[in-house]
Amino acid sequence: MQRKYIIFGFGILLASVISVIAVSYRLIETDPQDQNTLINNEIIPPYKSVSAVKLVKAGENMQLLVHYPVFGALLNAKVTDPRSIVSNVNSTTYDRELSSTFTAQVDGEYTVTITNLGTEQIPVHVVFSNVQR
Repeated sequence: MQRKYIIFGFGILLASVISVIAVSYRLIETDPQDQNTLINNEIIPPYKSVSAVKLVKAGENMQLLVHYPVFGALLNAKVTDPRSIVSNVNSTTYDRELSSTFTAQVDGEYTVTITNLGTEQIPVHVVFSNVQR
């Protein structure tokens, strides 16, 4: 009986990740010249973080999409610009996903950091990309 739940849960996780990727690429036109920064199915232990860095030019419109398959997970997402100014991402579209857009103010490396504030391991899928508006 438990095996059915595990298989069912894995199927939902896989379908969710595929759906998020498909929706993010269809709803927002991305510039084919730009590379997306991805954190793909990284498991974050309790009270730990994962990070990714992307080179960005001032004036570029950026999108951060964080998908996690666990309802009620306690995650914090933040973007740090080259001047070490931190922007916390609090825009939530629905449970299991954080989403935010912003315009880069300066040229340089922008770091996205996702922190697990809960007591259980959380798998995440992150897309940090340039978008055209």
